[in-house]
Amino acid sequence: MTPHCWTTNTKDQKFCSKCGVAPHESGAGLDCPVQECFDRLYIITRADLPFGMKVAQSAHAALKAGWRLQFRWEDQDTNPATIVVLEAPGPLELASIKGMVEALGVRTVDFDDSDLNIGITSIAFLGSEKTNPITKHLPLVGSEL
Repeated sequence: MTPHCWTTNTKDQKFCSKCGVAPHESGAGLDCPVQECFDRLYIITRADLPFGMKVAQSAHAALKAGWRLQFRWEDQDTNPATIVVLEAPGPLELASIKGMVEALGVRTVDFDDSDLNIGITSIAFLGSEKTNPITKHLPLVGSEL
């Protein structure tokens, strides 16, 4: 586990200089929404969706993750901005992956497009070595093209 290195940007906002995540203030001081520095944002969508829908649902999940997880990359030279978009075979597998990631203590964000009425279409989470065993077997979106 890599500890966070808190610093302050020009707008007097605290963030980790290694991974860019913003802390939350609490009575106990700085609380972190993730417990370790991450090196990539994972988006996992459903393989049973048409390709264009996979792209849209993945973008929705990435945007929602940015809001909910409050990460930012202040310096591209020291903070990786890698986004990996993978696919799970279907809704049951996506739910299973979400559960496995959360069981590791990693916060996930899911996206459910209410217009589609088909349940969760994609999830997002900040990945690290801890989540690699879960993601390493999943194919990249579009690899079947």
